[in-house]
Amino acid sequence: MTKYILDNADPNAEDRMAGLERCYDPFTFQRLGQLGIEPGWTCLELGGGGGSVGRWLADRVTAAGTVVVTDIDPRWTAYENVGHLRVQQHDITGGEPIAEAPFDLIHARLVLIHLPTRRRVLSKLVSLLRPGGWLVLEEFDCTRAHVYRARETGQVDLFLKWIHAFLAHIAEAGVSLTWAREVYQTMSEAGLVRLDAAGYETASPAGSPGSTVHRSNASQLRPSLVASGRLTDAEYDTLMALFDDPTFTPSSYLLISTQGQRPVM
Repeated sequence: MTKYILDNADPNAEDRMAGLERCYDPFTFQRLGQLGIEPGWTCLELGGGGGSVGRWLADRVTAAGTVVVTDIDPRWTAYENVGHLRVQQHDITGGEPIAEAPFDLIHARLVLIHLPTRRRVLSKLVSLLRPGGWLVLEEFDCTRAHVYRARETGQVDLFLKWIHAFLAHIAEAGVSLTWAREVYQTMSEAGLVRLDAAGYETASPAGSPGSTVHRSNASQLRPSLVASGRLTDAEYDTLMALFDDPTFTPSSYLLISTQGQRPVM
């Protein structure tokens, strides 16, 4: 089974998922809402995370439809009293089928970026769509990171040093730093039509959802990054204090949402 470098079992995972939902759900819901989701649709939410997107989809397809939420570790995806919303532990890179296919909509946020076989998985997802069905993939463009406001250049330098260390570390684990900008072309090559892409980022001062994501990522990977020599413990102490500094405002990660439709035969 695929293992993510930002393991769901880590104590920081809950904060990260909550931060991701608060930061990016409004953008995700706007994008999905443009597709005309109707009662009776069958939807797949790949990588359920904290569960917010699955609940949003279930409200729109109503009891006449079905939403299947899958995750390799669905411990944070908990639902109550929604009969048409089902959670399944599943590894999309494996051979186990998803019984509810074909789907009217498949959505995945920050999943394929972690998978070495991401292009093969994208092709598999296309095969799970019914004619006219939509695939929506949302991934971070890891090539962008900047600071909107800081009291001194040393703060900017430290934040960027951490970002570069973090990205180098996850790249070594198989994460593609450029995948978000490759999805559109890959969808086209897979035969999807009506392609579209849009991006979203926000300023992330202390206490914001974007800052929560930065803090949880930094906390989870601190032992690895210090052990690798990419940052010192002293630098890490200063970095964590930065995330509580109301005068320091980095950007969130840039999320690119790409969508395409399987042609109607």
